[in-house]
Amino acid sequence: MNRTRWAPLLQVSVGHGFFADGLAQGLHFEPNEDTAAWLRAHDCVTRQSGAGLLVAAPQGATLAAGLRLAWTVRSRDTRLHALTAGLPSALGELLLLRPGAAADDPLRLHAKLAAGPDEHWPRTWPSVSTLLSAADHRHLPLMLLDLPAPTSAAAPVHYRAQLAARSTVWRYWLLGEWSDDTLQVVDPAQQVRFTAPEPQALDDGRLVLSTRSEAGIELRQRSDARFQLRSRGTAAERVLVKRLPVAGADHFARETIHGVPTLVSEIYVHR
Repeated sequence: MNRTRWAPLLQVSVGHGFFADGLAQGLHFEPNEDTAAWLRAHDCVTRQSGAGLLVAAPQGATLAAGLRLAWTVRSRDTRLHALTAGLPSALGELLLLRPGAAADDPLRLHAKLAAGPDEHWPRTWPSVSTLLSAADHRHLPLMLLDLPAPTSAAAPVHYRAQLAARSTVWRYWLLGEWSDDTLQVVDPAQQVRFTAPEPQALDDGRLVLSTRSEAGIELRQRSDARFQLRSRGTAAERVLVKRLPVAGADHFARETIHGVPTLVSEIYVHR
């Protein structure tokens, strides 16, 4: 029985700062027409993990070089756009990853440690537009990979990309009857400062106390933040909540803070 032996040609791994294991989740790689034809012509097989792509060919295969291979990358995790920093905010722009962007690391697909504005390209530019299908132009993917076709199965190439976690302002809503003493959210590590709690109305009209971080805090699947709610009375400071809940992957709002539209993570704390 003749069994085909496969040799890896090309691998792409995508990390993400939000997830606990450091790997992106829910990514789907779709080759464009020319790339799909190249894969068929060389009897290639592909494997996807949600965080990467592997392309393999039969051992000893003769490869046609000189082509560019392109994959559109979409997310099956609906939260990913909100959780990811460095994505284009302008309509019609696309995150385009390709080798050669990093002078210190030829296998990294972006100029800095994480993908960002250096990789934002207008989808109407010919070098980008020709890699996209009509459907892609109507519904832009999360990002686009543009890679040189591998030239030899004897020298597989492993490209790497990193997506950064988004930073949001954290707003705590303090619901219920709290102490009459002065309240304050405190970071024992003294890295994050919060505004003094003040009365604010919820959407249903209830007046509750609200406080927010003075700067953005990076979102994490397993955050190590250990913020506390304390009260300061005339006698001593008391810890009311030893560890406040942390921001998750939902409950986002958009506020204008210091004149700038800002994404805010809303966290509700009940007495």
